[in-house]
Amino acid sequence: MTQSFREKLTPYAPLFLRLGLAIVFFIFGLQKLSSPEQTRAEIQLFLNLNLGTAAALNYYLGIFEIIISLGFLLGIGIRLLAPLASLFLIVFLISFISIGLARGTVIDPTLFRDFGLLAGTIVLWLLGPGPFSIEEMRKKKQG
Repeated sequence: MTQSFREKLTPYAPLFLRLGLAIVFFIFGLQKLSSPEQTRAEIQLFLNLNLGTAAALNYYLGIFEIIISLGFLLGIGIRLLAPLASLFLIVFLISFISIGLARGTVIDPTLFRDFGLLAGTIVLWLLGPGPFSIEEMRKKKQG
């Protein structure tokens, strides 16, 4: 019984992955836009940027994360958005880890959760959007 239940759910794996990633990217983006002082300060600290540049970078990163989350939620543009999200996470991880190591500071262990997000975005790119996605509906309409 457990095997058949799992087999029935397997086609929905991309949907579950899309929804989970959409929630995370939406929360991260919303935080950057609704409480910019926190993430702006982190950007200033780590990248040694002036206030205006850090604020602009924070704003655009927040918008980018919201766009990624909406694409994942709706299942549209996955073959483009998933690699972009992966690249974003790779750059983020390399930047923050290398800066932390160069300064001799302790790297925040919560940073490593982004390796899980990176794996998820790569898997989503490989699987595609799956059922209940705009891309899937378009395919069905085209026959």
